[in-house]
Amino acid sequence: MKKNQNRLIIDCSSLIYSAFFTQGALSYNGQKTGVIFGFLKKVLSICKEFETNKIYFCWDTDKKDSKRKKEYPEYKENRNVNKKSDEEKYQIELMLKQAIELHDIVLPSIGFKNLFQQIGFEADDLMALIAKGFNDPNNVIMITADADMYQCLDLCSIVNPSSMGKMTAKKLLEEYKVTPTQWPICKSIGGCTGDNVIGIRGVSDPKKKTSKAMKYICGDIKKGIIYDRITSDDGQKIIHRNLPIVTLPYKESEIKPILIRRDKITKQKLINAFDKYKFKSLLTFDNFKQWEKIFCNSIKTI
Repeated sequence: MKKNQNRLIIDCSSLIYSAFFTQGALSYNGQKTGVIFGFLKKVLSICKEFETNKIYFCWDTDKKDSKRKKEYPEYKENRNVNKKSDEEKYQIELMLKQAIELHDIVLPSIGFKNLFQQIGFEADDLMALIAKGFNDPNNVIMITADADMYQCLDLCSIVNPSSMGKMTAKKLLEEYKVTPTQWPICKSIGGCTGDNVIGIRGVSDPKKKTSKAMKYICGDIKKGIIYDRITSDDGQKIIHRNLPIVTLPYKESEIKPILIRRDKITKQKLINAFDKYKFKSLLTFDNFKQWEKIFCNSIKTI
């Protein structure tokens, strides 16, 4: 495998949801295994794409422990599972069960050592902190579908795991007319619909390129109703409330130090893991040789 310094920081939720919707029906011996299969398949795919085996998995924790929610009770309330139908709850339960198995059993059994999760914090916080620690924007790539991470584009590039589309700081400036450091300010003004962070009325989530938040930051809005709302005392209070919530990493001083470790992946560990779930396609000669080449036949540097 070609040697380079690409480092992949993985938003595991992005891979899990993608696997659930594409491979969710897969099962073995009465157990749903589609999320596990799809996740592993994607890991191999992205490592091949970027010719690296330096990979760092970041996981969310139970949102009931969220430090953000304690500060802002409405945070992610729109994702309350109790508001979903019984069938939706059942499907989410199946997905989460496989996600836990991936974290607790599958990936460790293969020999992946860099699985990061901290109570109270989100994967986003850990991803931002890891990228900051590497301080190598040309060789750090975040794999995520979450536009919240655009604020990290001075530290890395971002690749959507579904489309494999790439976002960079230069592209952000071209498409949204703002810099990565301005991104959380835009979100504090416009709010975040996905996380139920309420912004100033009439200013949409900056994920919409037509959001007036970017126009205000760029100086294109200097008067009018929206300008008055943003600059009013109430508007400034909303911005002051939202900015810590949408900025990454959240409460950095409270995050425990992240220790990067060397993976210990072997051919036999891969065989055992794939055979356990009867992932026959991963065990075929061509596919397995790719796993072996990437993860077993080259020395992994931290």
